[in-house]
Amino acid sequence: MAKPVPNLIKNYPEGQLHYLFTKILTASDNKYGLILMGQASKDHLQGFKDQRVKTILHTPALSQPVFFKSCDRMMSLCQSGWGVIVRGNGFVAGDIINCWFAYDEESRVLNLIMERVRSSANSHHLRLTHHF
Repeated sequence: MAKPVPNLIKNYPEGQLHYLFTKILTASDNKYGLILMGQASKDHLQGFKDQRVKTILHTPALSQPVFFKSCDRMMSLCQSGWGVIVRGNGFVAGDIINCWFAYDEESRVLNLIMERVRSSANSHHLRLTHHF
């Protein structure tokens, strides 16, 4: 299956785009901070959490600075910036999102790009047909 590419965000920051994950949002993700899923997130983002790089999350509705937190080999986005993204995009538990990143080495900005794939009404079908 081909990796998805952003199609709702037309002017996301330039740089080599790396697909990270597709995820069904949970109530905990929305309330406490987005847990970053998959080996790609671990492989690509682990090094950035310890560096002094600005991280901005770009979505169709808005762009917002965000911060990482990690514990027990799990990385997530802190609720403060992520909460602005949730409210601004109307994300709810059951929404399916895709996430990518592009790092701008010159400005030392890590750009996360995220968009909703399907609403919660379609998530049951996806759970039955795709394994994440």
